[in-house]
Amino acid sequence: MTNQSPPTQLSQQGSAMIYIFMAIAAFAALSFAVANIMRSGNADPNREVMQLQSTDVVQYADSLKRAVHGMQIRGVEDSRISFESPVLSGYAPHASCSSDDCRVFQAAGGGGSYIPPPSDWLDSAGVGDPLYGRWFFPAGVCVQDVGSGGAGCESDGLDNEELVAILPWVRRDLCIQLNERLGILNPAGSPPNATAAAWSAGNTRFTGTFSEEAIIARPGAMAGCLRGAGTPPTNSYFYYRVLLAR
Repeated sequence: MTNQSPPTQLSQQGSAMIYIFMAIAAFAALSFAVANIMRSGNADPNREVMQLQSTDVVQYADSLKRAVHGMQIRGVEDSRISFESPVLSGYAPHASCSSDDCRVFQAAGGGGSYIPPPSDWLDSAGVGDPLYGRWFFPAGVCVQDVGSGGAGCESDGLDNEELVAILPWVRRDLCIQLNERLGILNPAGSPPNATAAAWSAGNTRFTGTFSEEAIIARPGAMAGCLRGAGTPPTNSYFYYRVLLAR
């Protein structure tokens, strides 16, 4: 008489084979996914890092914009706004701002915090430049077609300069990524060129008084990253964000 496995034993063997096949299929799928991730990572290992850095740059500049906007809503006049901070040189107290309500980096004012830019955002070629490694808030910069200033707003005799946050000496690859994030065209894969000095050679800081000195000729653009044209140097790149259009 031929020995036959009991039905229960056959069922258990069949179930075991199914689990084995499922495990093999799952392992194959996982291996395929890992291979794809590795291939995509090897294609541009720095892209994800630059995307995160560009997010940090834009979000910090936008936080300064919100701080200034909040002060405006509370009735703080343009000339009273102050960037005075114990960790930021050149923005000494000015006569129009004698209390914390007009100070961007005070809780009673804008509620902002001054955070120096990390070195990995920057081109080390700028080490030694007075503006390297810090955000810059110039006194004499207008942005074309932002606010009431058009072409030639740097010398039109009108009080229409913007309050702007500028980050000089941005790395070229990060500059490109910033523009991609903002939907700005990088001609031939390079950041757009500034067409004139973006701020004064003396790096005039805003301390309550606006002056006519320079123009960022990017019609209607509230933010962007450009290649310098003298000031800053033509071999450098800078990011700007309009905090207050006038």
